[in-house]
Amino acid sequence: MFNTLVEYVPALSGLRAEVNSLFDTETNKHQINPNRHTKVHPLGTNSANEVSTSGMKEAMVDFLGQIGISEGKRDDKVQFMSGDGKSFEAMGNVKKNLSPLANDENGSYKSMGLVAEVIEIWHTKWTDLGHICHGKWGTGFDTTDASTLGYLAKLINSPTPSDLKKPEFYPNQRLVEVSVRSHIIRCWEVYYDTDDIVGYFETQTQEGSLPTLQELRKITQQLRMRYASSQAQERALLDQDLLPPAVALPRAKDTYTHALKAVSPVAPDSEHCESNLSDSDGSESHQSDTSMSNSILLIRDGIWWLEMCRAVRKGATGCIWEIFKQIWIFTFAGSGHSNYTSYLLEMYCKIEYEFPEPLRKALFNNWLVNLVGKPGHFHELDLMQEHFNKWLEELSQYSGKSFSDDWYRNVLSMHVFHFLQLKTQLEEVVGLEPKAKRHCEPHLDNEYRAILEALRSTDLHRHHAGRDLGFHAPDDLAKGMKVLAEGKLERFIASSTYARGNQDKQTAYPEGAPDPTSHLGQEVEYL
Repeated sequence: MFNTLVEYVPALSGLRAEVNSLFDTETNKHQINPNRHTKVHPLGTNSANEVSTSGMKEAMVDFLGQIGISEGKRDDKVQFMSGDGKSFEAMGNVKKNLSPLANDENGSYKSMGLVAEVIEIWHTKWTDLGHICHGKWGTGFDTTDASTLGYLAKLINSPTPSDLKKPEFYPNQRLVEVSVRSHIIRCWEVYYDTDDIVGYFETQTQEGSLPTLQELRKITQQLRMRYASSQAQERALLDQDLLPPAVALPRAKDTYTHALKAVSPVAPDSEHCESNLSDSDGSESHQSDTSMSNSILLIRDGIWWLEMCRAVRKGATGCIWEIFKQIWIFTFAGSGHSNYTSYLLEMYCKIEYEFPEPLRKALFNNWLVNLVGKPGHFHELDLMQEHFNKWLEELSQYSGKSFSDDWYRNVLSMHVFHFLQLKTQLEEVVGLEPKAKRHCEPHLDNEYRAILEALRSTDLHRHHAGRDLGFHAPDDLAKGMKVLAEGKLERFIASSTYARGNQDKQTAYPEGAPDPTSHLGQEVEYL
Protein backbone atom coordinates (compact mmCIF):
# COMPACT_ATOMS: atom_id res chain seq x y z
CA MET A 1 0.00 0.00 0.00
CA PHE A 2 2.87 2.40 0.66
CA ASN A 3 4.09 2.17 -2.95
CA THR A 4 0.77 3.76 -4.00
CA LEU A 5 1.35 6.59 -1.52
CA VAL A 6 4.92 7.17 -2.70
CA GLU A 7 3.86 7.21 -6.35
CA TYR A 8 0.98 9.61 -5.65
CA VAL A 9 2.64 12.20 -3.40
CA PRO A 10 5.31 14.40 -5.09
CA ALA A 11 6.99 15.16 -1.76
CA LEU A 12 7.78 11.43 -1.38
CA SER A 13 9.19 10.98 -4.88
CA GLY A 14 12.69 10.63 -3.44
CA LEU A 15 11.64 7.28 -1.95
CA ARG A 16 10.36 5.76 -5.20
CA ALA A 17 13.62 4.14 -6.29
CA GLU A 18 14.12 2.61 -2.85
CA VAL A 19 10.53 1.33 -2.78
CA ASN A 20 10.95 -0.29 -6.19
CA SER A 21 14.16 -1.88 -5.01
CA LEU A 22 12.37 -3.30 -1.95
CA PHE A 23 9.76 -4.94 -4.15
CA ASP A 24 12.48 -6.37 -6.37
CA THR A 25 14.47 -7.82 -3.48
CA GLU A 26 11.89 -8.72 -0.82
CA THR A 27 8.77 -9.79 -2.72
CA ASN A 28 9.90 -11.18 -6.09
CA LYS A 29 9.97 -14.95 -6.50
CA HIS A 30 11.67 -16.62 -9.45
CA GLN A 31 12.64 -13.45 -11.27
CA ILE A 32 13.43 -13.96 -14.95
CA ASN A 33 16.61 -12.16 -16.02
CA PRO A 34 15.34 -8.54 -16.25
CA ASN A 35 17.42 -7.90 -19.38
CA ARG A 36 16.40 -11.05 -21.17
CA HIS A 37 15.47 -10.43 -24.81
CA THR A 38 13.02 -13.09 -25.96
CA LYS A 39 13.61 -14.59 -29.39
CA VAL A 40 10.29 -15.13 -31.16
CA HIS A 41 9.80 -17.69 -33.93
CA PRO A 42 6.11 -17.72 -34.96
CA LEU A 43 4.79 -20.95 -36.45
CA GLY A 44 2.52 -21.31 -39.44
CA THR A 45 -1.23 -21.12 -38.89
CA ASN A 46 -3.71 -23.90 -39.61
CA SER A 47 -7.48 -24.24 -39.86
CA ALA A 48 -7.90 -26.95 -37.23
CA ASN A 49 -10.99 -26.55 -35.05
CA GLU A 50 -9.30 -26.48 -31.67
CA VAL A 51 -12.67 -26.45 -29.87
CA SER A 52 -13.14 -30.13 -30.72
CA THR A 53 -10.80 -32.76 -29.35
CA SER A 54 -10.01 -34.09 -32.83
CA GLY A 55 -9.30 -30.58 -34.06
CA MET A 56 -6.96 -29.91 -31.16
CA LYS A 57 -5.10 -33.15 -31.89
CA GLU A 58 -4.73 -32.06 -35.52
CA ALA A 59 -3.33 -28.70 -34.40
CA MET A 60 -0.91 -30.30 -31.92
CA VAL A 61 0.42 -32.69 -34.57
CA ASP A 62 0.86 -29.79 -37.00
CA PHE A 63 2.74 -27.59 -34.51
CA LEU A 64 5.01 -30.46 -33.44
CA GLY A 65 5.73 -31.21 -37.08
CA GLN A 66 6.77 -27.60 -37.71
CA ILE A 67 9.48 -27.90 -35.04
CA GLY A 68 10.71 -31.21 -36.44
CA ILE A 69 8.86 -33.71 -34.25
CA SER A 70 6.81 -36.48 -35.84
CA GLU A 71 6.15 -40.16 -35.26
CA GLY A 72 9.07 -41.09 -37.49
CA LYS A 73 11.31 -38.35 -36.17
CA ARG A 74 10.40 -37.96 -32.57
CA ASP A 75 12.03 -36.20 -29.67
CA ASP A 76 11.26 -37.43 -26.15
CA LYS A 77 12.00 -34.04 -24.63
CA VAL A 78 8.93 -32.43 -23.09
CA GLN A 79 7.34 -29.71 -25.23
CA PHE A 80 5.27 -26.97 -23.62
CA MET A 81 1.99 -26.08 -25.34
CA SER A 82 -0.05 -23.29 -23.82
CA GLY A 83 -3.32 -21.53 -24.44
CA ASP A 84 -6.44 -20.08 -22.89
CA GLY A 85 -8.75 -22.16 -20.74
CA LYS A 86 -10.59 -23.90 -23.56
CA SER A 87 -7.36 -24.79 -25.36
CA PHE A 88 -5.84 -26.04 -22.10
CA GLU A 89 -8.84 -28.28 -21.49
CA ALA A 90 -8.89 -29.57 -25.06
CA MET A 91 -5.20 -30.52 -24.92
CA GLY A 92 -5.86 -32.41 -21.70
CA ASN A 93 -8.74 -34.26 -23.35
CA VAL A 94 -6.52 -35.25 -26.29
CA LYS A 95 -3.93 -36.73 -23.94
CA LYS A 96 -6.60 -38.49 -21.89
CA ASN A 97 -8.17 -40.12 -24.96
CA LEU A 98 -4.81 -41.17 -26.38
CA SER A 99 -3.36 -42.44 -23.09
CA PRO A 100 -3.89 -46.16 -24.00
CA LEU A 101 -1.22 -45.69 -26.66
CA ALA A 102 1.44 -44.59 -24.17
CA ASN A 103 3.06 -48.03 -24.00
CA ASP A 104 3.24 -48.55 -27.76
CA GLU A 105 6.36 -48.02 -29.79
CA ASN A 106 6.77 -44.24 -30.15
CA GLY A 107 4.11 -44.05 -27.41
CA SER A 108 5.23 -40.68 -26.07
CA TYR A 109 4.36 -39.17 -29.46
CA LYS A 110 1.24 -41.23 -30.24
CA SER A 111 -0.26 -40.44 -26.84
CA MET A 112 0.98 -36.84 -26.87
CA GLY A 113 2.63 -37.65 -23.56
CA LEU A 114 5.60 -35.50 -24.58
CA VAL A 115 3.34 -32.44 -24.44
CA ALA A 116 3.01 -30.50 -21.18
CA GLU A 117 -0.10 -28.34 -21.49
CA VAL A 118 -0.01 -25.03 -19.63
CA ILE A 119 -2.68 -22.42 -18.85
CA GLU A 120 -1.78 -18.95 -20.07
CA ILE A 121 -1.60 -15.92 -17.81
CA TRP A 122 -3.38 -13.09 -19.64
CA HIS A 123 -6.66 -14.96 -20.12
CA THR A 124 -6.52 -15.99 -16.46
CA LYS A 125 -6.00 -12.33 -15.50
CA TRP A 126 -8.99 -11.41 -17.64
CA THR A 127 -11.08 -13.95 -15.74
CA ASP A 128 -10.09 -12.32 -12.45
CA LEU A 129 -10.96 -8.90 -13.84
CA GLY A 130 -14.42 -10.30 -14.56
CA HIS A 131 -14.60 -11.67 -11.03
CA ILE A 132 -13.86 -8.21 -9.61
CA CYS A 133 -16.28 -6.34 -11.89
CA HIS A 134 -19.13 -8.80 -11.44
CA GLY A 135 -18.81 -9.04 -7.67
CA LYS A 136 -18.11 -5.38 -6.89
CA TRP A 137 -20.11 -3.46 -9.53
CA GLY A 138 -23.31 -3.19 -7.50
CA THR A 139 -25.83 -3.03 -10.34
CA GLY A 140 -28.96 -1.30 -9.08
CA PHE A 141 -27.02 0.55 -6.35
CA ASP A 142 -24.41 2.23 -8.54
CA THR A 143 -26.04 5.66 -8.34
CA THR A 144 -26.29 5.88 -4.55
CA ASP A 145 -23.59 3.70 -2.99
CA ALA A 146 -20.00 4.93 -3.36
CA SER A 147 -18.70 1.55 -2.17
CA THR A 148 -19.73 0.00 -5.51
CA LEU A 149 -17.39 -0.12 -8.46
CA GLY A 150 -20.26 0.98 -10.69
CA TYR A 151 -20.61 4.25 -8.76
CA LEU A 152 -16.93 5.05 -9.28
CA ALA A 153 -17.20 4.09 -12.96
CA LYS A 154 -19.92 6.69 -13.46
CA LEU A 155 -17.74 9.34 -11.80
CA ILE A 156 -14.98 8.90 -14.38
CA ASN A 157 -17.28 8.08 -17.33
CA SER A 158 -16.12 4.50 -17.62
CA PRO A 159 -18.82 2.56 -19.51
CA THR A 160 -20.72 -0.27 -17.87
CA PRO A 161 -19.68 -3.61 -19.43
CA SER A 162 -22.42 -5.43 -21.30
CA ASP A 163 -21.23 -8.61 -19.59
CA LEU A 164 -19.74 -8.01 -16.16
CA LYS A 165 -18.18 -11.48 -16.12
CA LYS A 166 -16.38 -10.76 -19.40
CA PRO A 167 -15.68 -7.00 -19.39
CA GLU A 168 -13.54 -5.24 -21.96
CA PHE A 169 -10.04 -5.63 -20.65
CA TYR A 170 -8.22 -2.31 -20.98
CA PRO A 171 -10.89 0.22 -19.89
CA ASN A 172 -11.90 -1.90 -16.91
CA GLN A 173 -8.30 -2.63 -15.95
CA ARG A 174 -7.85 1.14 -15.78
CA LEU A 175 -11.06 1.50 -13.76
CA VAL A 176 -9.97 -1.09 -11.18
CA GLU A 177 -6.49 0.40 -10.89
CA VAL A 178 -7.67 3.99 -10.37
CA SER A 179 -10.46 2.95 -8.01
CA VAL A 180 -8.29 0.76 -5.80
CA ARG A 181 -5.41 3.23 -5.67
CA SER A 182 -7.82 6.05 -4.81
CA HIS A 183 -9.21 3.94 -1.95
CA ILE A 184 -5.68 3.35 -0.70
CA ILE A 185 -4.81 7.05 -0.84
CA ARG A 186 -7.95 7.81 1.15
CA CYS A 187 -6.89 5.24 3.78
CA TRP A 188 -3.66 7.19 4.25
CA GLU A 189 -5.61 10.45 4.51
CA VAL A 190 -7.79 8.99 7.26
CA TYR A 191 -4.70 7.80 9.10
CA TYR A 192 -3.15 11.28 9.00
CA ASP A 193 -6.57 12.94 9.57
CA THR A 194 -6.37 15.11 6.45
CA ASP A 195 -8.38 15.62 3.26
CA ASP A 196 -5.31 16.67 1.27
CA ILE A 197 -2.52 14.13 1.47
CA VAL A 198 -0.39 16.00 -1.08
CA GLY A 199 -0.58 19.24 0.90
CA TYR A 200 0.00 17.39 4.17
CA PHE A 201 3.35 16.01 3.03
CA GLU A 202 4.34 19.32 1.46
CA THR A 203 3.95 20.84 4.90
CA GLN A 204 5.96 17.98 6.40
CA THR A 205 8.73 18.69 3.88
CA GLN A 206 8.84 22.36 4.81
CA GLU A 207 9.03 21.45 8.49
CA GLY A 208 11.71 18.84 7.86
CA SER A 209 9.63 16.07 9.42
CA LEU A 210 8.95 13.70 6.53
CA PRO A 211 8.52 10.10 7.71
CA THR A 212 11.24 7.61 6.86
CA LEU A 213 10.65 4.58 4.69
CA GLN A 214 10.79 2.35 7.74
CA GLU A 215 8.08 4.43 9.45
CA LEU A 216 5.87 4.23 6.36
CA ARG A 217 6.28 0.46 6.26
CA LYS A 218 5.11 0.17 9.88
CA ILE A 219 2.06 2.31 9.16
CA THR A 220 1.37 0.18 6.08
CA GLN A 221 1.02 -2.90 8.28
CA GLN A 222 -1.61 -1.10 10.35
CA LEU A 223 -3.51 0.01 7.26
CA ARG A 224 -3.38 -3.48 5.77
CA MET A 225 -5.01 -4.93 8.87
CA ARG A 226 -7.61 -2.15 8.90
CA TYR A 227 -8.54 -2.00 5.24
CA ALA A 228 -7.04 -4.77 3.12
CA SER A 229 -7.58 -8.08 4.89
CA SER A 230 -10.38 -10.59 5.31
CA GLN A 231 -10.30 -9.98 9.05
CA ALA A 232 -10.86 -6.25 8.47
CA GLN A 233 -13.94 -7.00 6.38
CA GLU A 234 -15.34 -9.16 9.16
CA ARG A 235 -14.60 -6.48 11.77
CA ALA A 236 -16.47 -3.87 9.72
CA LEU A 237 -19.65 -5.83 10.44
CA LEU A 238 -19.09 -5.89 14.20
CA ASP A 239 -19.70 -3.51 17.06
CA GLN A 240 -16.39 -1.64 17.35
CA ASP A 241 -16.87 -1.17 21.10
CA LEU A 242 -16.41 -4.92 21.50
CA LEU A 243 -13.04 -4.98 19.72
CA PRO A 244 -9.60 -4.29 21.24
CA PRO A 245 -8.44 -0.75 20.39
CA ALA A 246 -5.47 -2.15 18.45
CA VAL A 247 -7.75 -3.76 15.83
CA ALA A 248 -10.85 -1.55 15.99
CA LEU A 249 -11.56 0.46 12.84
CA PRO A 250 -11.48 4.27 12.76
CA ARG A 251 -14.92 5.52 13.73
CA ALA A 252 -16.97 8.43 12.51
CA LYS A 253 -18.49 10.87 14.95
CA ASP A 254 -22.04 10.30 13.69
CA THR A 255 -24.00 7.08 13.11
CA TYR A 256 -26.28 6.05 10.29
CA THR A 257 -29.95 5.71 11.22
CA HIS A 258 -32.66 3.92 9.27
CA ALA A 259 -33.91 7.26 7.95
CA LEU A 260 -30.52 7.98 6.38
CA LYS A 261 -30.40 4.83 4.28
CA ALA A 262 -30.63 5.40 0.56
CA VAL A 263 -31.78 2.95 -2.08
CA SER A 264 -31.44 3.45 -5.82
CA PRO A 265 -34.74 3.89 -7.65
CA VAL A 266 -33.34 1.49 -10.27
CA ALA A 267 -34.36 -2.09 -9.52
CA PRO A 268 -31.37 -4.33 -8.90
CA ASP A 269 -30.53 -6.77 -11.69
CA SER A 270 -31.12 -10.19 -10.17
CA GLU A 271 -28.28 -11.78 -12.15
CA HIS A 272 -25.76 -9.35 -10.69
CA CYS A 273 -27.16 -8.77 -7.23
CA GLU A 274 -28.99 -11.88 -6.10
CA SER A 275 -25.88 -13.60 -4.77
CA ASN A 276 -24.72 -10.41 -3.11
CA LEU A 277 -27.95 -9.80 -1.25
CA SER A 278 -28.32 -13.43 -0.27
CA ASP A 279 -25.02 -13.24 1.59
CA SER A 280 -26.77 -11.15 4.20
CA ASP A 281 -29.09 -13.24 6.39
CA GLY A 282 -30.18 -10.27 8.45
CA SER A 283 -28.10 -11.36 11.42
CA GLU A 284 -25.71 -8.43 11.26
CA SER A 285 -25.74 -6.11 14.22
CA HIS A 286 -27.12 -2.59 13.94
CA GLN A 287 -23.53 -1.58 14.63
CA SER A 288 -22.25 -3.00 11.34
CA ASP A 289 -21.09 -0.88 8.38
CA THR A 290 -21.82 -2.71 5.13
CA SER A 291 -20.49 0.05 2.88
CA MET A 292 -17.14 -0.08 4.64
CA SER A 293 -17.17 -3.87 4.31
CA ASN A 294 -17.74 -3.52 0.55
CA SER A 295 -14.84 -1.08 0.25
CA ILE A 296 -12.48 -3.37 2.14
CA LEU A 297 -13.27 -6.27 -0.19
CA LEU A 298 -12.60 -4.08 -3.22
CA ILE A 299 -9.28 -2.94 -1.77
CA ARG A 300 -8.23 -6.47 -0.83
CA ASP A 301 -9.07 -8.05 -4.19
CA GLY A 302 -7.74 -5.02 -6.05
CA ILE A 303 -4.37 -5.20 -4.33
CA TRP A 304 -4.05 -8.83 -5.45
CA TRP A 305 -4.86 -7.69 -8.98
CA LEU A 306 -2.29 -4.89 -8.88
CA GLU A 307 0.34 -7.28 -7.54
CA MET A 308 -0.35 -9.64 -10.43
CA CYS A 309 0.12 -6.79 -12.92
CA ARG A 310 3.37 -5.77 -11.21
CA ALA A 311 4.67 -9.34 -11.21
CA VAL A 312 3.98 -9.67 -14.94
CA ARG A 313 5.82 -6.43 -15.75
CA LYS A 314 8.80 -7.46 -13.63
CA GLY A 315 8.95 -11.03 -14.93
CA ALA A 316 8.42 -12.48 -11.44
CA THR A 317 6.73 -15.72 -12.47
CA GLY A 318 7.07 -17.14 -8.97
CA CYS A 319 4.84 -14.34 -7.65
CA ILE A 320 2.33 -15.02 -10.42
CA TRP A 321 2.18 -18.67 -9.40
CA GLU A 322 1.72 -17.80 -5.72
CA ILE A 323 -1.33 -15.67 -6.59
CA PHE A 324 -2.72 -18.43 -8.80
CA LYS A 325 -2.42 -21.17 -6.20
CA GLN A 326 -3.04 -19.30 -2.94
CA ILE A 327 -5.76 -16.86 -3.98
CA TRP A 328 -7.34 -17.23 -7.40
CA ILE A 329 -8.19 -20.92 -7.08
CA PHE A 330 -10.45 -19.92 -4.18
CA THR A 331 -11.84 -16.63 -5.55
CA PHE A 332 -12.69 -18.32 -8.86
CA ALA A 333 -14.47 -21.12 -7.00
CA GLY A 334 -16.42 -18.60 -4.94
CA SER A 335 -17.41 -16.40 -7.89
CA GLY A 336 -18.77 -19.17 -10.10
CA HIS A 337 -15.79 -19.47 -12.48
CA SER A 338 -15.83 -23.25 -12.18
CA ASN A 339 -13.85 -23.90 -15.37
CA TYR A 340 -10.91 -21.74 -14.36
CA THR A 341 -11.04 -23.20 -10.86
CA SER A 342 -10.48 -26.63 -12.40
CA TYR A 343 -7.78 -25.32 -14.74
CA LEU A 344 -5.79 -23.83 -11.85
CA LEU A 345 -6.26 -26.95 -9.75
CA GLU A 346 -4.90 -28.95 -12.67
CA MET A 347 -1.91 -26.60 -12.93
CA TYR A 348 -1.37 -26.96 -9.18
CA CYS A 349 -1.13 -30.74 -9.55
CA LYS A 350 1.28 -30.41 -12.46
CA ILE A 351 3.63 -27.86 -10.90
CA GLU A 352 3.57 -29.08 -7.31
CA TYR A 353 3.47 -32.85 -7.88
CA GLU A 354 4.11 -33.89 -11.48
CA PHE A 355 6.73 -31.60 -12.99
CA PRO A 356 10.30 -32.36 -11.88
CA GLU A 357 12.32 -29.37 -10.72
CA PRO A 358 14.08 -28.78 -14.10
CA LEU A 359 10.70 -28.71 -15.85
CA ARG A 360 9.26 -26.28 -13.28
CA LYS A 361 12.22 -23.97 -13.81
CA ALA A 362 11.86 -24.22 -17.57
CA LEU A 363 8.19 -23.20 -17.31
CA PHE A 364 8.85 -20.31 -14.93
CA ASN A 365 11.67 -19.06 -17.17
CA ASN A 366 9.47 -19.04 -20.26
CA TRP A 367 5.97 -18.19 -19.01
CA LEU A 368 6.45 -14.52 -20.01
CA VAL A 369 8.15 -12.76 -22.92
CA ASN A 370 10.24 -9.60 -23.12
CA LEU A 371 10.33 -8.33 -26.69
CA VAL A 372 12.65 -5.36 -26.03
CA GLY A 373 15.15 -6.79 -23.55
CA LYS A 374 14.59 -4.09 -20.93
CA PRO A 375 13.64 -4.44 -17.24
CA GLY A 376 9.95 -3.99 -16.53
CA HIS A 377 8.85 -4.81 -20.08
CA PHE A 378 7.65 -8.39 -19.69
CA HIS A 379 4.20 -9.44 -20.80
CA GLU A 380 2.15 -12.56 -21.28
CA LEU A 381 2.65 -15.06 -24.11
CA ASP A 382 -1.04 -15.20 -24.96
CA LEU A 383 -1.28 -11.40 -25.02
CA MET A 384 1.57 -11.35 -27.54
CA GLN A 385 -0.31 -13.92 -29.61
CA GLU A 386 -3.51 -11.85 -29.43
CA HIS A 387 -1.57 -8.90 -30.85
CA PHE A 388 -0.17 -11.14 -33.58
CA ASN A 389 -3.68 -12.33 -34.44
CA LYS A 390 -4.89 -8.74 -34.71
CA TRP A 391 -2.09 -7.83 -37.11
CA LEU A 392 -2.53 -11.02 -39.11
CA GLU A 393 -6.06 -9.94 -39.93
CA GLU A 394 -5.05 -6.38 -40.73
CA LEU A 395 -2.02 -7.32 -42.84
CA SER A 396 -3.88 -9.81 -44.96
CA GLN A 397 -5.14 -8.45 -48.26
CA TYR A 398 -7.31 -11.45 -48.94
CA SER A 399 -10.78 -12.18 -47.65
CA GLY A 400 -12.49 -15.51 -47.27
CA LYS A 401 -9.21 -17.41 -47.03
CA SER A 402 -8.61 -20.11 -44.41
CA PHE A 403 -5.68 -20.09 -42.02
CA SER A 404 -4.29 -23.09 -43.88
CA ASP A 405 -3.95 -21.00 -47.04
CA ASP A 406 -0.31 -20.68 -48.18
CA TRP A 407 -0.39 -16.89 -47.83
CA TYR A 408 -1.45 -17.05 -44.21
CA ARG A 409 0.56 -20.12 -43.27
CA ASN A 410 3.90 -19.58 -44.99
CA VAL A 411 4.14 -15.80 -45.43
CA LEU A 412 2.10 -13.76 -42.96
CA SER A 413 1.98 -15.90 -39.82
CA MET A 414 5.62 -16.99 -39.82
CA HIS A 415 6.87 -13.43 -40.34
CA VAL A 416 4.28 -11.30 -38.51
CA PHE A 417 6.68 -10.49 -35.66
CA HIS A 418 9.38 -9.37 -38.10
CA PHE A 419 6.87 -7.27 -40.03
CA LEU A 420 6.01 -5.46 -36.80
CA GLN A 421 9.68 -4.98 -35.96
CA LEU A 422 10.32 -3.59 -39.46
CA LYS A 423 7.62 -0.98 -38.89
CA THR A 424 9.32 0.14 -35.68
CA GLN A 425 12.75 0.22 -37.30
CA LEU A 426 11.54 2.37 -40.19
CA GLU A 427 10.02 4.85 -37.76
CA GLU A 428 13.34 5.07 -35.90
CA VAL A 429 15.25 5.66 -39.15
CA VAL A 430 13.18 8.74 -39.99
CA GLY A 431 13.24 10.00 -36.39
CA LEU A 432 9.65 9.21 -35.42
CA GLU A 433 8.94 8.27 -31.84
CA PRO A 434 5.79 6.63 -30.53
CA LYS A 435 3.39 8.98 -28.81
CA ALA A 436 3.65 8.66 -25.05
CA LYS A 437 0.74 6.71 -23.56
CA ARG A 438 1.53 7.40 -19.92
CA HIS A 439 -1.00 9.19 -17.79
CA CYS A 440 -0.03 12.37 -15.97
CA GLU A 441 1.09 12.34 -12.34
CA PRO A 442 -1.68 10.66 -10.31
CA HIS A 443 -2.31 13.67 -8.06
CA LEU A 444 -3.04 15.76 -11.17
CA ASP A 445 -5.24 13.12 -12.80
CA ASN A 446 -8.92 14.13 -12.97
CA GLU A 447 -10.03 10.52 -12.48
CA TYR A 448 -8.19 10.24 -9.17
CA ARG A 449 -9.49 13.64 -8.10
CA ALA A 450 -13.12 12.74 -8.87
CA ILE A 451 -13.02 9.44 -7.00
CA LEU A 452 -11.15 10.87 -4.00
CA GLU A 453 -13.69 13.67 -3.70
CA ALA A 454 -16.49 11.11 -3.55
CA LEU A 455 -14.66 8.95 -1.01
CA ARG A 456 -14.04 11.96 1.22
CA SER A 457 -17.62 13.20 1.07
CA THR A 458 -19.09 9.76 1.87
CA ASP A 459 -16.49 9.02 4.55
CA LEU A 460 -16.27 5.38 3.47
CA HIS A 461 -13.11 4.65 5.39
CA ARG A 462 -14.42 5.49 8.83
CA HIS A 463 -16.83 3.14 10.53
CA HIS A 464 -20.44 4.37 10.60
CA ALA A 465 -22.50 2.11 12.84
CA GLY A 466 -25.68 1.02 11.05
CA ARG A 467 -24.67 2.13 7.54
CA ASP A 468 -26.25 -0.15 4.93
CA LEU A 469 -27.18 1.23 1.53
CA GLY A 470 -28.46 -2.08 0.20
CA PHE A 471 -25.50 -3.57 -1.63
CA HIS A 472 -23.61 -6.44 0.02
CA ALA A 473 -20.48 -7.43 -1.90
CA PRO A 474 -19.72 -11.16 -1.68
CA ASP A 475 -16.49 -12.42 -0.14
CA ASP A 476 -15.53 -14.79 -2.95
CA LEU A 477 -12.42 -15.98 -1.12
CA ALA A 478 -14.43 -17.25 1.84
CA LYS A 479 -17.14 -18.64 -0.42
CA GLY A 480 -14.54 -20.41 -2.54
CA MET A 481 -12.98 -22.11 0.47
CA LYS A 482 -16.43 -23.33 1.45
CA VAL A 483 -17.27 -24.55 -2.08
CA LEU A 484 -14.02 -26.51 -2.34
CA ALA A 485 -14.36 -27.98 1.15
CA GLU A 486 -17.97 -29.07 0.54
CA GLY A 487 -17.24 -31.36 -2.37
CA LYS A 488 -15.75 -29.64 -5.40
CA LEU A 489 -12.16 -30.43 -4.43
CA GLU A 490 -13.05 -34.04 -3.65
CA ARG A 491 -14.78 -34.40 -7.03
CA PHE A 492 -11.77 -32.88 -8.81
CA ILE A 493 -9.39 -35.30 -7.10
CA ALA A 494 -11.58 -38.28 -7.99
CA SER A 495 -11.90 -37.18 -11.61
CA SER A 496 -8.22 -36.35 -12.13
CA THR A 497 -6.89 -39.51 -10.48
CA TYR A 498 -9.27 -41.63 -12.55
CA ALA A 499 -8.00 -39.99 -15.75
CA ARG A 500 -4.38 -40.58 -14.73
CA GLY A 501 -5.05 -44.19 -13.77
CA ASN A 502 -4.98 -45.22 -17.42
CA GLN A 503 -1.48 -43.85 -17.74
CA ASP A 504 -0.10 -45.54 -14.63
CA LYS A 505 -1.29 -49.07 -15.51
CA GLN A 506 0.18 -51.07 -18.38
CA THR A 507 -3.14 -52.37 -19.67
CA ALA A 508 -3.03 -54.42 -22.86
CA TYR A 509 -4.90 -52.82 -25.71
CA PRO A 510 -7.86 -55.09 -26.68
CA GLU A 511 -7.19 -56.95 -29.91
CA GLY A 512 -9.40 -55.75 -32.73
CA ALA A 513 -10.63 -52.72 -30.82
CA PRO A 514 -11.08 -49.52 -32.86
CA ASP A 515 -8.27 -46.98 -32.90
CA PRO A 516 -8.84 -44.52 -30.01
CA THR A 517 -8.36 -41.60 -32.38
CA SER A 518 -11.69 -42.51 -34.03
CA HIS A 519 -13.46 -41.26 -30.92
CA LEU A 520 -11.90 -37.77 -30.95
CA GLY A 521 -14.60 -35.92 -32.87
CA GLN A 522 -16.63 -34.99 -29.81
CA GLU A 523 -17.02 -31.25 -29.13
CA VAL A 524 -15.58 -30.04 -25.85
CA GLU A 525 -18.37 -29.07 -23.45
CA TYR A 526 -17.94 -25.98 -21.27
CA LEU A 527 -20.38 -25.56 -18.42
